[in-house]
Amino acid sequence: NFWTLTDSGHYLDIARDWYLSEGIIDRLVQLVFLPGYPIAVRLMHLIVPDWVMAGLLVSWLSFSGALSVGYHLLRIDYGHRESLRVLKYLCIIPGSFFFVSPMSESLFLLLSLGCVYLARTRRLALGCLVGALAAFTRSLGLMLFVPVCMELVHETVNAPRGERRYARFLWLVLIPAGFGAYCFINYQVAGNPFQYMI
Repeated sequence: NFWTLTDSGHYLDIARDWYLSEGIIDRLVQLVFLPGYPIAVRLMHLIVPDWVMAGLLVSWLSFSGALSVGYHLLRIDYGHRESLRVLKYLCIIPGSFFFVSPMSESLFLLLSLGCVYLARTRRLALGCLVGALAAFTRSLGLMLFVPVCMELVHETVNAPRGERRYARFLWLVLIPAGFGAYCFINYQVAGNPFQYMI
């Protein structure tokens, strides 16, 4: 029961029952938690019949994936030893507790690193789609717009004049669209796309 005493309990409630439009206030305020992680837990629950274990597995697998993607992202600019050192410190900081608990942090980290890695390796469409999933998991995912846009600007400026493709910037719309999908869920549940702010 320890894992249900924090925000984990809210995420697991949403995974099990989705968002409620009527009922006790503790369940109504759960609309502030974005749906990316609860959906992943619900999918894991198809394999693992226990909700807490399904949540833990999503977090553990996501954190493992985040470490792998993070290593490959770091290797673009740094050597093997430096990359491993960054990941070691990520694992031992006190806040790393949240990466192994049934909350959205590890999934968000995986999606954020995946978005930036795909953008850095010139797979822009897939990177923006992963960025949309990050923005569907935590509102901070909207900030991924900035590094992906900077990567696009860098590529465009350094490309020969005849090979510059400005239409690629349209893929950036996917990132805020992920958060827009969450706002649409707010509208469906509460009749207000910005209900999470209330």
